[in-house]
Amino acid sequence: MFAPVSALSDWELGWYLTAVRMSGLTQTEEEIREERKRRGPQNKQEDPAGIYPEINYHPVRS
Repeated sequence: MFAPVSALSDWELGWYLTAVRMSGLTQTEEEIREERKRRGPQNKQEDPAGIYPEINYHPVRS
């Protein structure tokens, strides 16, 4: 159903890990942890809340 762990993006891998934790698949969780370790540290300076959408402010006058 899913691509191999090595083929998943970091984002996909993170969500896959979340689902695996919820289902209790410890062998798969270990496989994901090993893949994250293999990829190395993440040096991304992103906001932990994610990317914010662009806001277009158009006040309505009545």
